[in-house]
Amino acid sequence: MMSTPKQRQLIGYFRKILKMPESDYRELIKVYHSSTSKELTYENASKVIEYLRNKAIALKIYVPKNNYLKFENLSGRWGYATPRQLRMISAMWDKVSNKNTKEERERALNFFVKRICGVEHINFCTWRDISKLKKAIENMPLVKERVNANN
Repeated sequence: MMSTPKQRQLIGYFRKILKMPESDYRELIKVYHSSTSKELTYENASKVIEYLRNKAIALKIYVPKNNYLKFENLSGRWGYATPRQLRMISAMWDKVSNKNTKEERERALNFFVKRICGVEHINFCTWRDISKLKKAIENMPLVKERVNANN
């Protein structure tokens, strides 16, 4: 299987932030017996991305986002919300919250969860609570709409 458009996009992104000269890039691709990123196999493109990503991290040019791991420690609990559902509610809350810091938003979300679901923390929400929270958040105006309405 050949490299995907997403892989080629990531290679281009890391090349750009590393300000990698064309000659260095060509040498890197040549290691994998290709002359362009389009000619790379899927596996080799993954290796190139990993190499460039690690180089960018080492140079402190790139900071990876690990949001996909948020709430992951709560997986496998029967009857409770899944990590994916909790991330969805957290992301929705970030859009409607008027708090500036992460800690303030989390505190406000837990207060909101207590009011809507009767549990002390989002971690204790059941899968049934998620639909209540989602509906309640969807009915709230977005922060940007609030700001525009005040001006």
